[in-house]
Amino acid sequence: MDTIRLIYFFENNLQLLHHSQEFLENNFEVKFNPYNIRNEMDDKKLYRLYFIKNMAIKLYTNRVVIQGSIPIYYSGTNVTELTDAEIIESFQLIQFQLPFVNWSQSIVSRLDIGICFKLPFNPNLVTRYITGSKYSKKMVYKSNGNTTIIGNKSHQFEIYNKTEECDTAENNIIRLEYKMLKSLIVRKTFNEDTVTLKYLLNNLKELPKIWFNSYSNLEKDYNPIFETINNKQDLAHAAYHSLGYENCLTIIENSYKKNLISEPKKSNMKRFIRKLQKEGKEFASVKSPMLTLDKIVDEYICAKLTANNDHIN
Repeated sequence: MDTIRLIYFFENNLQLLHHSQEFLENNFEVKFNPYNIRNEMDDKKLYRLYFIKNMAIKLYTNRVVIQGSIPIYYSGTNVTELTDAEIIESFQLIQFQLPFVNWSQSIVSRLDIGICFKLPFNPNLVTRYITGSKYSKKMVYKSNGNTTIIGNKSHQFEIYNKTEECDTAENNIIRLEYKMLKSLIVRKTFNEDTVTLKYLLNNLKELPKIWFNSYSNLEKDYNPIFETINNKQDLAHAAYHSLGYENCLTIIENSYKKNLISEPKKSNMKRFIRKLQKEGKEFASVKSPMLTLDKIVDEYICAKLTANNDHIN
């Protein structure tokens, strides 16, 4: 579990609304304050914003909403996955710190399930081999070429290089997140008319299966590395792997001897070939990035389901 959004509706209980406002104002700093509850009771779009650690609390005139990453709230990072016991403890802490409503009765309107994996190669290799989904179109958000998002405004699967965000010395960390961004998707996924926090905490063992089913629906390119390309850098690597280091240097030298390139250009080309050689060592053992990732995911999910005495339907 990662980001969650919980909604608690006051259902015209003005006493509970004012009690909630009073508690938040007495214990937290208002970060955004566009309205006065007593004067604008009918405006359902205005809210007051508070924070508890990384969790945003929005107090509307008819509901209170809390949203944020549970692992970051609990331990300060979402690189390491929380156990079920730690997830439950996280919400116990939220209930203790925000006791003005019974959060177990709140509605889950967003739920992200994210898992980090260590790869034997640069995670950026993976994003180019995710080609779409059986049910969703592909959206690629360019961020140094390290992020791919499959989906729409209702639900998404996001794949990105997590290495730079890690505080540890770990390299080649990829994060795979399934995001249910709307309450309708949450309800459909669990096949329930309403998914409350209480229901979710009683069914945490379903989360690995939900995540794996979404991962399995991704359409992947299993071609060997650099058999397909999507940018000039890929093309350069494909040409280098085809020709080899010595042949590339020979071509450069012959071009220089025939006065087709200058001395500075020859030096630049050789530097570029040495760069490709260095990067190529990382790719040498990678036959198919997606086959490698699938194997790592399969090992993870088998271990997870074995621990839960469960199975994939």
